[in-house]
Amino acid sequence: MCRLPVVAAATLICIVAAAAYPSAGSEEPASNYAAGLGPEFEKLCVGIRNSFECARAIERKQLSGENRVASRDGSTLALRVRSGAAVKLQDNREPGVEGVSFSYLKSLPEIGFHLVHVQYYEGTAYLLIGMRSGNRQLIQEVPIISPDRARFATVSAAESYNPNGIQIWRLVAGQPKLEWSYAAEGWRPAEPSWLGSERLRIAKLAWGGEKLGTLTAAWSSGAWHLEEP
Repeated sequence: MCRLPVVAAATLICIVAAAAYPSAGSEEPASNYAAGLGPEFEKLCVGIRNSFECARAIERKQLSGENRVASRDGSTLALRVRSGAAVKLQDNREPGVEGVSFSYLKSLPEIGFHLVHVQYYEGTAYLLIGMRSGNRQLIQEVPIISPDRARFATVSAAESYNPNGIQIWRLVAGQPKLEWSYAAEGWRPAEPSWLGSERLRIAKLAWGGEKLGTLTAAWSSGAWHLEEP
């Protein structure tokens, strides 16, 4: 089964071998599966203990209004982009087959992408779809955009199925390029927040939930460095 790599740029190749519907692996403890997407979406997912069902609840809300960007026809999710092309994402949920399901979440106009949830049989990821070109980039978590909109971070915390680490991406000519990656071992990253546009603060938590401290990823001399008090 394909997994989103933590130390290399993710590619859409992983999607082909992933899965179509939620499993026990998609139900790791979480306060809200819409965390990071905004209060409106978090409210929709209160009480939902499954990442796929949360994503589909958000998609239903998004497609029920005057949405001129995304539409669904059965198992096909279609997104219209400014180039005039239609990006089509096909769910594969045949019984006994490891496939994938896509759910539209929201637009991110500040960086020029749409955000799509990707549900595997065990684990999840997110897909960025370029608003202009339709270009695709698979990422490990909901992006946290820097104040200058030149970068975004993703922070994924999981003991199994999903990555457990931090990635920082830089937008180069409108396309995401993986700039830095860190795999956490023995603890989970949480509560990411930008301190300006070149410093990212992350809480360091034990798997039991207790706070072990904080880390700061800082850009200096042309590279990212991890600082710990």
